[in-house]
Amino acid sequence: MLKLQDSSSLRDVVYIFNGEGTRLITTVLAIPAYRLQPTGKSEFSFYDSRAGQPAALHTWFYPGDNSGFEFLQPHHAAAAESGESAN
Repeated sequence: MLKLQDSSSLRDVVYIFNGEGTRLITTVLAIPAYRLQPTGKSEFSFYDSRAGQPAALHTWFYPGDNSGFEFLQPHHAAAAESGESAN
């Protein structure tokens, strides 16, 4: 479950909860994202990941909006894709 911070000035802080919304998993800072054509449903895109690894969230858009949120690729995932050490 994704929730935005309840502040008009901090709408780039996103809380990620478990599916029931009872446990906070992490808090992330998002950057604005834009698309040309809004859709009638929530839309998510994910970064490519290695086999057996969970995919990291890339973008999130609300239904009917052409503005949304982009999440930077986790450093360890970007390093693994480029062949660098994540340490």
